[in-house]
Amino acid sequence: MSRPAWLHSSVRPATPTSFTSWARAILSVQYISFAWTTPALLAGRKTVTRREWKDRHASRFHKGDLVTAYDKNPRFGGRPVATIQLTADPVKEMSNEVRIRDWEDEGFVYLVENSHLLNGKTPMGVWRDWILDPRPLYVVRFQLDGPPK
Repeated sequence: MSRPAWLHSSVRPATPTSFTSWARAILSVQYISFAWTTPALLAGRKTVTRREWKDRHASRFHKGDLVTAYDKNPRFGGRPVATIQLTADPVKEMSNEVRIRDWEDEGFVYLVENSHLLNGKTPMGVWRDWILDPRPLYVVRFQLDGPPK
């Protein structure tokens, strides 16, 4: 799958000029930081993510929402890289109940093909941790919508 044409654009989002405007910009939009899985997201090979969210935070996200995707947490210098649209409400599931098809949907096939690590772990290591150390995670399903808005 080729990268979306908008990824090659030289247009970059405006950078807030003060802490107050930065804080307002961040608080006014929903965002998800993809960190180590950003390459799979931008390649169009990631359509689900799992999150250790508090119930209150998860309740802010709903099917159909447009969400800004960041390359890392914006509080630590992350930049918006895309907009995603949620295809379902987030659902809390135990990590050891992960579906086999989610190996591809998590972007792990792409990450393996391109030798990417996730915080120093292989995608198989992350998958193994989900199975062997079960914990509740919110499953967020989405589709790539376009450039950051």
